[in-house]
Amino acid sequence: MLLLYLFIATGFNNLDVKTLEQTNSTINLNISFYEKINEPVIIGFIASPEPPIYDYHLVNSDTIKSLDKTLDYEPVNIGEPIQLDKYRLYPVIIHPQFEKNNEKIEIDSLKLKLNFLGYESIDIPLSIAQVYKNLILNYQYDAETKPRGLLIITPNSFYNTVLPLADWKEKKGWKVTVARLSETGTSATAIKNYIANAYHNWNPAPEYVILIGDKDSLPSFIVSSNPTDHPYTTVDGNDFLSDLMVGRLSVANVNELNTVIAKIINYEKNPYTTDTLWFKRTLMVAGNYPDGQMTTPIPVKRWVREKLLNNGYQVDTVFYPPVSNGTTPITNAVNQGVTFINYRGGLASWSGWDRPSFYNTDVIGLSNGWKLPVITSIVCLTGNFNAE
Repeated sequence: MLLLYLFIATGFNNLDVKTLEQTNSTINLNISFYEKINEPVIIGFIASPEPPIYDYHLVNSDTIKSLDKTLDYEPVNIGEPIQLDKYRLYPVIIHPQFEKNNEKIEIDSLKLKLNFLGYESIDIPLSIAQVYKNLILNYQYDAETKPRGLLIITPNSFYNTVLPLADWKEKKGWKVTVARLSETGTSATAIKNYIANAYHNWNPAPEYVILIGDKDSLPSFIVSSNPTDHPYTTVDGNDFLSDLMVGRLSVANVNELNTVIAKIINYEKNPYTTDTLWFKRTLMVAGNYPDGQMTTPIPVKRWVREKLLNNGYQVDTVFYPPVSNGTTPITNAVNQGVTFINYRGGLASWSGWDRPSFYNTDVIGLSNGWKLPVITSIVCLTGNFNAE
């Protein structure tokens, strides 16, 4: 249910949360709903050792003649806390529809005051802070926060190959540890226990974890027959929110690993600067499937496009409909040079994107050289490194 709350709360135009006044122990908010929402919404979290105390005042509301279900709760409540690093985060939940004095009420807007103990500052890893700072209503940044450690976990056979990457990250200022599977254990549970021990006991604790190899070399967790590395990140508390960042270089052999590491180091150490315009070019790709009820990809990419344009980027788009075969327009955009590619679709396969179509075999025809884009591909089967 928490995922549902978060999805609604961070929607595009569902609601607006404005901070009217804030101190070290209180925060006053104005919450307005722009669309009718039936489900509860987490508007954010309060970081506090104890549950916050709240008071609210309905600004605008309507009486509803009938609802699908009886609502016997107040419009505001504080949920069970989650653990992030050494901090407790209490979700602040708003029920847009509720029952009071035998009347069913629908909220248009309300004012909410929260009182809490809080923390002097929140010293969490910088990478995690970028994710959670907009969700923590009373976030106080610790100016002394510095990067923590980086842990690389590798099969023994890849150990020597991965050392240049570790050396480069050390030169960038990270405290790097390279651990072989002979040290961590070879099962997903053993590897997670190793990461958890490092997180709780090492100084500095790892902020990032890089896993080397595909499923035959280094195991993942399996959820509903699908591989996932997310459980490796949940090492503090019983919630499912990440406590550190994990990534995987899914390679099958030393040659592939050498290629990937060379790209990473060159991208960071010697970026292509003969032409610098590509740093401000991006590409949005999306496919809608109205007949299959997949109608959100294009609106989502238009929203991302707007954000990028507002930050000074040039944005190319390839959308289905109308473009079914995306090979030519996608190839042209990538060859010109783009710094970021964002894809969202409804269908995919291990061989590539369905619509607008662009397949693994099309990658061979690219000639973008060292203008290497960062790609986020959000669709079924993306990242399924258990497949060949």
